[in-house]
Parts: sequence; structure tokens; C-alpha cells
Amino acid sequence: MAGVQDACDLCETAVNDDDIPLQEPFRLTIDIKATLVNKPLTKEDKKIRKTAREDKIEELTKKVSALRNAGGGALFVHLQGLSPNDRCLGLFNEYVDDTLTKLIEDGVLFVDTYTKIWLSEHTTSEGYQEYLLLIVKSSPSLTTADFKTKVKESVCTMAGVAYMKEPRNTEVVVSWPSNSPLLPRVRLQEKLFEAIQTHVLTSGKLSVYPPKTARTMSDILYQRIQIHGKHFEGGLSFVTRSLAVVLNLPKVDIPDGVISEVFYVLPDRPSMILCFVCEKRDDLGKYVLRLARRAINQIRKYTDEHFSAVYGLLDPGDLESDNLFADVLRSIEDKTSALCSLHALSMNNVKCMNIIRAFLAAVAVTDLTEGHSMKPELRLLSKQQFCNLVENIDKDMVVIDKATSTEADGCSEILMIEVARRLEKRGPTILLVQEDLKIKLQEQHADIVSHILASDELEDVSRDNYPNIQHIVAANMKNE
Repeated sequence: MAGVQDACDLCETAVNDDDIPLQEPFRLTIDIKATLVNKPLTKEDKKIRKTAREDKIEELTKKVSALRNAGGGALFVHLQGLSPNDRCLGLFNEYVDDTLTKLIEDGVLFVDTYTKIWLSEHTTSEGYQEYLLLIVKSSPSLTTADFKTKVKESVCTMAGVAYMKEPRNTEVVVSWPSNSPLLPRVRLQEKLFEAIQTHVLTSGKLSVYPPKTARTMSDILYQRIQIHGKHFEGGLSFVTRSLAVVLNLPKVDIPDGVISEVFYVLPDRPSMILCFVCEKRDDLGKYVLRLARRAINQIRKYTDEHFSAVYGLLDPGDLESDNLFADVLRSIEDKTSALCSLHALSMNNVKCMNIIRAFLAAVAVTDLTEGHSMKPELRLLSKQQFCNLVENIDKDMVVIDKATSTEADGCSEILMIEVARRLEKRGPTILLVQEDLKIKLQEQHADIVSHILASDELEDVSRDNYPNIQHIVAANMKNE
């Protein structure tokens, strides 16, 4: 973490304090005397203090602009000499809000761009009673007052920047764009997510993914989606047995009659969450509503876009022709869009790509782990792990081939655990591992699946011994 230049010692301590749980990687500081903000102007000092106030507003403008252009960050506002009893933001808001509003060129609301919180209420560390945190969201367009803060690199040359980057193994810890202020940082290898995105998407046309899974579940549904999507330049149709499992949602009981589930996002159309069922029933209508709400909330965690989706059921009768399929999708859109914010449903090419990225991130991110700095982190699967996950997540018997793994040691173990943990949400699962890993998992993660067994116990696995088991995840160790 970089230090702070031209700032007081306390500011340098604050931006480098690991006990301040901020996800924003970029951090700047500004020192403002509290009397400039909350002391009335007198004739004697009016000119001097007015000049000082204007100078600080200019400094604040440049730093907020830089943070907006750099993808967001936190400005540590040190109100020097602030009384412990003075916790009212009224005078500070009056001082800065007009300026902050002028830096919003993209039509986003003020409350969706800035958040102000007292630092002492955000950490257990002592000595920060004079600090106000201004959390700044990114800007999709250029934010600048004088064109000196127009590039991302400008942040790195300004006082107070602190970028969380760990070069070991080319890994970085990043703050993911999110509608949730509580989302932990995400650890990943550099350019890893771009590799996943490139693998999944097809430039200029709809991508139906994973293609083999989509065709296996329903070849006619695959064909209808392909034909419907050919009129759009881009987009994603993700077909799976369970979106709840793929998106790592809390356990969801899937009713009988659900064949497959689809997340369908296109430019210029509302996103859709669809359930393909044997026949439409009231209980399945309630199920797709619950699923849609949870899936939307999960996707929102990985984007700062205003996002919602329409939802509905499809049955074999809806797939009899391309025109009928298109009509059913329009009917679903008309029926459920009235329940959603039009702004959240609206879509353009940029937002479409951001929502696709958010969906892929929700699929590729594992649950909380403890990072090198002892803070909770999420971890992004590698491209190979991602591919193996989505290709196996719809199976009941999953074998991870350790002999063909081309990645670092532990790749197959991470993948086995992740597949097993997600399949457990669909039904009781057995995880077969080597004896030493079994002992470790039973000590640290005994609750990830119903049963953790050593590989040599496979011969004991039967319907008699484990009558409720639905899934088995194991490593292929024949070449070891």
C-alpha cells in the first residue's frame, strides 16, 4: 500500500490502517480546518477565510474528480480541530454539496454517487474522531473541472493514494463495482476475469453458454434462443439445471417439473430469468418469482448498475415455433415489467456488458476466505476452474481429473470443494478426497457437504449406507 504525500502524519496512518474495512482501493486525503467549515465569517477575517475556503474546494474538486475517473475510491476528510460534540454534517454539506453535484455528469443521483460516514463509526481503531469518509463511486464518463484530472493515472500522482495490489503470484485484490457497500474485496490473478469473459462471449452476437449443456437439456430451447438472439449484437443466454447452484445462492428447493433455468440478457431489452418446465403450475410460478428475486440480488452485488429483470415460465408448447417463442417472451416482459423500475430494466450496450460481467463474477467467485492481511476476501476462480465448474455443476457424479490439471498445486482441490459445496445446495452430496485432505476439511469445513470421505472408502458408498445422497464429487487419482 502506497504512502501519503503532503499530508499530516495522522492521515498517513489512516489510509494505511488495515483495521478500516474499506473495499475501495484508491484512497486520498484532504486536511481542512474545522473552523473553515463551521465558524461564521466575520468582517475581519472574511477575505482571508473566503480565499482559504475556495482553495480547499478546488483541492477537493480535483481529488473527487480523480477518484471518479479511477473507478471510485475513498476521500479521507480530516476536519482538523473538530469538536467531539460537533457531529452534525449540515455545515459541511452546505460547504461541499454544490461542488460535488457539479461533478456528476452521468445523470446518477447524488445519493448513488457519494456516501458520507464518520470514520470513528466505521472502525475500532482509536484517534479518528476528526475524520469524515467521503465514498466516491466511479463515473462512466469523464469527470473533470479543469482537464488536469482526466486520466486514471492522475490518481497515482496525487497525495494520499493507496492502491491495494499484491504482486506475489501476479495476484491483485480489487474492489468490485457493487451495489453493496459490504462486499469484500476480490482476489484474482491479473487479467483472469478478462480471460473468462473472452471465453464465454462471442463478439457481435449472442452467446449461448455452455453450449453442450444447453443442447443436452433441451435442443429445441437451444435452437429457439439462438434464432431469437440472432437479431441482437451481443448478449448472453446462460442455460443451467439450477441458477441457484450456479450463482451460489442460499439453498433453494427446486420443485418437480423444472427442466432447466436460463439467464437471458440482450442489448436494448430487459434481462430475463426463465424456467423451462414440463407444464406450468401455480407453485412453479411462485418458485420462479423467488428465484428471480434472489438471483437479481446476487447479480447486483457485482455491479453498480441499477439492475432488475423480468421472469416467467416456459413449457414445451411455447417452443413450437420461433414466432410463438418470441410472443411468449414479450408476454413475460409485459406481465412482469410493471412490477419493476423502468430505470432498472432499461438496457444499452454498456449496461448489457456490465450486467453480463456481474453475472459471470457471481458464478466465478468463491465464498469468503481469509486474505494475506487477515481480512475476509472473495476469490475468483481461474478460467480452467470456471470452465470445469460450469461444465460439471449440472451432473450428479462429478470427477475432477487431477492428472490433467495444468495449474498450480491445489487447483483440483479448490475446484472439488467448490463444486461439492454448490451441489450440496441442490441435495445431499458426498465429497471423496485423499485422507490428509479429509482430515483438514473435517476440522475446518465440516459443514460444506453432507459427507466427507476418504477415497479408499468409495467401496462403502451405496444406497443402503447413504440412501439420500444425490451427488458424488471425487478426484480421478488413477495416474498418481
